[in-house]
This record gives sequence, C-alpha cells and structure tokens, in this order.
Amino acid sequence: MNMQDEDVIADLKQFIATTVSQAVAPLASDIAGLKTDVADLKTDVAVLKTDVAAIRQGLDDVNLRLDTIADAHTEQLQDHEHRLMLLEHRTA
Repeated sequence: MNMQDEDVIADLKQFIATTVSQAVAPLASDIAGLKTDVADLKTDVAVLKTDVAAIRQGLDDVNLRLDTIADAHTEQLQDHEHRLMLLEHRTA
C-alpha cells in the first residue's frame, strides 16, 4: 500500500469516528433521561405498593367489621327464633 492510500484510509477512519461520535452524542442525554424516567417510575411503583397495602388493610378491617355484624345478627336471629319457639309452645 502506498502513502496516498494510507492517507485516504486514515481520513476515512477519522471521518467515520467523527460521524459516529456526532451520531452517538445525543444518545447519551437520551439514556440519562431514560434513567431518570425509570427512577421516577420506581418511586411511583413504591408509592402505589404502599397505597395498595393501605387499601388491603382497610378492606381487611371492613371485612372484620362485616363479619362481626353478621355474627351479631345471626346470634340475634337465633335468639328471636328461640323466643318464638318458646312462645309457640306456651300458646299451644
């Protein structure tokens, strides 16, 4: 290879390196922006997990209250049925 060919190859290498560098430079800021977006999403997901846990706890509390009310009503109904049976036996 002669000197002129080597100079052309060196110029092409420099051109390619410069072109690639210019094309890749905006990607670095895009990647930094994506990293920030992902970090924000992680924070949002953590907040949502906390909110869901609080909602679940609230639902558990409501279920417990409903069970307590249902048990009380069942007991009251059974008591009324027992009283009715006693009244029916007295009148019979």
